[in-house]
Amino acid sequence: MEFLNSLFYFIVVLGILVFVHELGHFLAARMTGMRAEIFSIGMGKRLFGWNKITGLTKGDLPKDWDGGDYTDYRLSLLPIGGYVKISGMVDESLDNDEISSEPKSYEFRSKNALQKAFVLVAGVVMNLLLAIAIFSWLTFSQGETKLKTTEIGYVADESLASNIGFENNDKVVAINGKKINNWTEVIDGLVIDDLGKDKKIIVDRSGTQVALKLKNKDILDVLSNKGSLGLSPKGNIVVLTDIFTLEPAGEAGLMTYDTVRTANNQDIVSVQQFISVVSSNKEKPVELLVSRKSGDKLITVTPNNNGKIGAGLFEISKGEFETVTFGIGESLVIGYDKTIQYIDLIVTSISQIFKGNIAFENAVGGPIMIAKQSAESAERGIDSFLVFIAALSLSLALLNILPIPALDGGHLLIVIIEAIYRKELPIKVKMAIQNIGMLLLLTLMVIIVIFDVLR
Repeated sequence: MEFLNSLFYFIVVLGILVFVHELGHFLAARMTGMRAEIFSIGMGKRLFGWNKITGLTKGDLPKDWDGGDYTDYRLSLLPIGGYVKISGMVDESLDNDEISSEPKSYEFRSKNALQKAFVLVAGVVMNLLLAIAIFSWLTFSQGETKLKTTEIGYVADESLASNIGFENNDKVVAINGKKINNWTEVIDGLVIDDLGKDKKIIVDRSGTQVALKLKNKDILDVLSNKGSLGLSPKGNIVVLTDIFTLEPAGEAGLMTYDTVRTANNQDIVSVQQFISVVSSNKEKPVELLVSRKSGDKLITVTPNNNGKIGAGLFEISKGEFETVTFGIGESLVIGYDKTIQYIDLIVTSISQIFKGNIAFENAVGGPIMIAKQSAESAERGIDSFLVFIAALSLSLALLNILPIPALDGGHLLIVIIEAIYRKELPIKVKMAIQNIGMLLLLTLMVIIVIFDVLR
């Protein structure tokens, strides 16, 4: 069931991204007078499609089929991408029959360099616009909600936060000279802002300002290994869910939605903290003070020999929140700014891979990881799902614009070369470049899938 769920959301996410990207190429081709012979979602064999000549049909069209000015809109077998077949262009289809003749007015190769470049970058532009639209819509419809505290409720033992010197009840004052006003700014300042640089952190500790230092390599290690800083804000509570009846939690009488106030007389403000207390008391009784609708209750539970009690956990903040609403214009500006921030984060992460600070196998994800993260983001709600689509759309845009054969950036590089020399490259050269590019991409995909499976 989990596999089918992941597969479903993978197809949904990929379908949206491919459609938006290829729609950019399609619209740009039409605007510049080029014929778009095929608009395909998916690769390989045609499952079914529609055009104005034959209507809705199943399977492949006749080999000698010519749609003229009409496009065949189709769904193809392999859900690993899509394409727009533009007349007179060497692309994924590797169909070069018509290119052996003189250029025709409706073909890609008959257009000037600016028109060609416009068609090639249009897919990337559409991916960027999709991200801006998502971030803008979420900002406009929901505003921005921020937890109005910079005070730390819990620092996990042996975590990155603990190693650099954070302590419970510290108040974060500034990071790299920037004043910190809420918990969002705490996390952004530590993880996202100035990625690739060391961080100088000022905290207020019982009225005294203390300076801490976070090294770039340490935060990159946490990010690449999907780790955690080990920080929870003041005011968080831990709630139990999915109580297993035959496990220690069920046998002790714990109930779904019990709020854990204390464990062995220690105030509980973090899931990590609760797990630490329970796992360190294998087969030893742990006294819990829990709150439920009927009131507070003391319950003793004895973790099993694996240090678990058989209950799900989630963390809720009971602190004071501030929600700011924005108009359409402000939302568009914020959506654009967030898009730029994500792009900067992706580019910086890529540069850190080349510098050796982030392991390649930990930083990249193939279809298995995308499917898994698609399902996880969908389960967290529509907002999380949309943000995931926006982030993946930006990754797709940056990947496609790279000057690699077979990608949009590779085609664009050829157009630039032809514009400089004012001469079209021989068709055999273009076909060779396309074949090499597709081989490289296929090899890279196989490597990434192997990492996916190993992971």
